[in-house]
Amino acid sequence: MRDFEYEHNTNRENPTHFSLSALRGGRIKRYHTAETVRQQTVAEHSFNVMVLVDVVCQGMPGPNLLRAVMYHDISEQLTGDIPAPGKWLVSELAVGCELAEDWYEDYYKKFIHPNASHRVTKEEAQILRYCDMLELLINVYLEEQLGNKTIGHIKEFAIEYLDQLTAPNKIAKEIYNNIKAAIEHKEDLFSNSALEYTGRYLRQRSSLSGHVPGKMRESSNIHPNANNKETS
Repeated sequence: MRDFEYEHNTNRENPTHFSLSALRGGRIKRYHTAETVRQQTVAEHSFNVMVLVDVVCQGMPGPNLLRAVMYHDISEQLTGDIPAPGKWLVSELAVGCELAEDWYEDYYKKFIHPNASHRVTKEEAQILRYCDMLELLINVYLEEQLGNKTIGHIKEFAIEYLDQLTAPNKIAKEIYNNIKAAIEHKEDLFSNSALEYTGRYLRQRSSLSGHVPGKMRESSNIHPNANNKETS
């Protein structure tokens, strides 16, 4: 990548400062206006959204979309995690958040690369918006699985919001429908999904390789002299 000139001044505005600032943004706590069983940070939320975006895009999200996901809440280090209904009720809050987002993108371009951007297409923006809200619903669903009985209003908000959004594709809609159904039937989809996938994977590997599930296979992790040891 070609180097470019950036302005270095006494305010410590340089790539190092940008990196530390961005990492600090990832540590911002979400849901500070709600009672939660576990604390979620912007970094965890952004990673979760990135996973959903990758799945929805079938492993082929564009680079600008990935950057947009990575940094989409990073300006909350200036504003905090202001709930969406608050921004809808108080327009000045929404304007302030937009200004913070614009400032951060200018900051990004100045110290990463002048041509770098996380501006996305209309279709990509739809994917990000949908997956962002879907992650909110999934996290609230997890909170309820952990015993949180005070977060139902956020769950209802997320479901109402997603019902009004157009899903970007069938995969996104399927994920939402499955999560929504699990919530309605109080199903522990987290544990069930992990166990089901693990069992299916082991059965498939066993049928292809001839190995019996649970039997130790030869591996570089086994001590080289293991076969020489006496066994009972």
